Amino acid sequence: MEENIKHVVQDFVTGGDRSDIVLLNSILHSAYRNVQYGFFDETGVRLIDKNGYLKLIGRGVFGGLPRTLEVLDIVRHGNLAHAQVRLESEDQVFQSLIVLIKDDQHWQVIGNYPHLEAKNQ
Repeated sequence: MEENIKHVVQDFVTGGDRSDIVLLNSILHSAYRNVQYGFFDETGVRLIDKNGYLKLIGRGVFGGLPRTLEVLDIVRHGNLAHAQVRLESEDQVFQSLIVLIKDDQHWQVIGNYPHLEAKNQ
């Protein structure tokens, strides 16, 4: 696995867990999109751009809870890469595909495709 890609993935998760807007702003590409099916009690496809994502983090709608991170796989094709990860918090399990792009010699997150499930209590 490429350590610099893994490091950006770790920063992405840490930034969300700590609601660190400065860190997230530095690693999210300007064309970043979060694509998920459903949004709390709503159904359907939900697209969230970088500014919207940062606002949701800042307001505490997303993030703010510690999660364990397991990087299952990283695949790189030139200046594109994707990481398959599993995140777990006290109440939820996330399966995510995180897409990265190398732009200006730096890896940035350009897409996140999360699927989350509540843990069985």
